[in-house]
Amino acid sequence: MNPPRVLLVGNYPPDRQQSMLRFGDLMLRELRQRGLVATLIYPESHFIGNRSSASGLGKWLGYADKLLRFPALLRRAAQDHDVVHIVDHSNASYCHHLTGKPLVVTCHDLLAVRSALGEFPENHTRWSGRQLQNMVLKGLRAAPLVACVSRATQADVQRIAGLAPERTALVANGLNHPYHPLPRSAVIAALTTLGIPSDQPYLLHVGGNHWYKNRPGVLRIMGALRRLRDHDNMHLIMIGEPLDATLTAIAQAENLTNHLHTRSNVDNDLLNALYCGATGLIFPSLHEGFGWPIIEAQAAGCPAFIANRPPLPEVAGADAVHFDPLNPVHAAEVISKALSQREALIAAGFANAAKFTTSAMIDGYIDLYQRARQ
Repeated sequence: MNPPRVLLVGNYPPDRQQSMLRFGDLMLRELRQRGLVATLIYPESHFIGNRSSASGLGKWLGYADKLLRFPALLRRAAQDHDVVHIVDHSNASYCHHLTGKPLVVTCHDLLAVRSALGEFPENHTRWSGRQLQNMVLKGLRAAPLVACVSRATQADVQRIAGLAPERTALVANGLNHPYHPLPRSAVIAALTTLGIPSDQPYLLHVGGNHWYKNRPGVLRIMGALRRLRDHDNMHLIMIGEPLDATLTAIAQAENLTNHLHTRSNVDNDLLNALYCGATGLIFPSLHEGFGWPIIEAQAAGCPAFIANRPPLPEVAGADAVHFDPLNPVHAAEVISKALSQREALIAAGFANAAKFTTSAMIDGYIDLYQRARQ
């Protein structure tokens, strides 16, 4: 069987789902490097113009771009390709427009679907959101093959979408950037560029303000850690969205104001340097589909301190340090104790991150493309 011509269906740029946009670009680049004919298509911002798609009129105009205008363009593009790969399950509703076409969908997590189903009462989903997630779920149920980025996500897909095991496959994410150890001079240069003191130890957190990222927990764990002996000079760097009013209040209550640095839109090279200079990555997410920052940190020689919630231990490896993300005092004690074994954790992290190669990920998808065509 000849190598398939692959149509990748990416995400709507105005939605600013940066990790998914990077994943689409990664798939396009890597498939082409393997010699496959690959094309990336995504809904264009025709109706929305320069508006934000986050809320109000922009949200509804975004729906018009994605759900009304794009399907016809997708059907035409699919005619010239052997396999269609929807790279983010949030676009699974397009499956209904591709009936009979060899098709693969990547499911990164079902957190939004689970919220819409009421599995997370702390994260209320509005009526419009419930309708959208119902469309996503129906699309997944129609998908011939669903690639899942972790065993935890695979279990959710089988349980919630009701897919038989043979219609799902585990294809773990690979690194989307070649994170690696850097000299101290590169770390100092990066910190200076970002306006952050370069002579103080720091923990690093990477993630947005989504409820499951548990940024309040990050701040409370950091406050508890700084109250322990020998850690009162520890700083915290948070990469992601600016803190909102609630998070700012927590930071003030934890006396972190002078030890907290938040930065947005940090590129991969700067982030690589931040990982290299960090005492450790603190990652107390309540839920994840995979947890990319864990293997990014490990590949750069930064120990990862993670929540004991699936799939984080699965991704971080057997030697990872984990804790209850809802118990800041205990989490701080676990991190403090683990710091005495930092070098061993770094070595174990290198070995674990080496398992998550982009090459292995692409091998997995090429196998699925062949299965889809059979």
